[in-house]
Amino acid sequence: MPHDLSAETIEAAVHGGLGRPVRFFDAIGSTNDEAWGWARRGAPEGALVVADHQTRGRGRWDRDWIDRPGSSLMFSLILRPPPDLEAAGLLTTAAGLACAEAVEAVSGLKAGVKWPNDVTVDGKKMAGLLVESATRGDRVEVAVVGCGVNLHLPAGMPAEVADGATSISAALESRDDSRAVDRVRLLAAFLAAFEHSYGGLTDSHGRAEVLRRAERRSVVLGLLVTARMADGRTLSGIARALSPSGALELEVDGARLALHSAEITQLRAAPSPRPR
Repeated sequence: MPHDLSAETIEAAVHGGLGRPVRFFDAIGSTNDEAWGWARRGAPEGALVVADHQTRGRGRWDRDWIDRPGSSLMFSLILRPPPDLEAAGLLTTAAGLACAEAVEAVSGLKAGVKWPNDVTVDGKKMAGLLVESATRGDRVEVAVVGCGVNLHLPAGMPAEVADGATSISAALESRDDSRAVDRVRLLAAFLAAFEHSYGGLTDSHGRAEVLRRAERRSVVLGLLVTARMADGRTLSGIARALSPSGALELEVDGARLALHSAEITQLRAAPSPRPR
């Protein structure tokens, strides 16, 4: 695809309070790592790191993110949340929601959110998020929201990865749609959608609205899911709701448990109709 990304094109497309200043790299190890280094040197809220290619891209639990130059939109956004941000987990909720809304806005594809950090189309992963934070006491002082969206599926992906993955171009082509999606437009759509949700996280009404919209986008609520826990346990139950902190409420043997993203390494949903 054309090299549509540059600091200049990004700055020209960003109109809100997030996304400036911007640093763009043709290739970098990890945008999240670069963002953390910049944050430690005083980068302001809204500072943005964007790369055309990552050589050491990573997701949750240090899983590899595979891309090729020009195949993905990859960026990391630096946040310095206000003191009244009560639930750091809602940053991931808001970011996943914004990513799904942005994909749909620029492509028309109906995108869903697979808790805690994947965006899916047609039941396959199209995008992943990695939200990392530094806290002091109960307060989040700095957070980095990393996001990678597949515009095209890179050649040479391992079969076990490719089978569960999709891209904007692949999903459009399956609908006989040959449109190309511009990465700058997709990035601008994400920043606008995220800024809208992020601004609401400091009050109860805004948090409730973000959770309501995220639940409507969820592809796991109402399904039987199996969670592999970080301590080696496996839990199965019905995914019922998102908690006020962004945790997944799982119904197990008639009781509700709140699963936090840091506690699980994998979540799988049964391919069956939603139980009532």
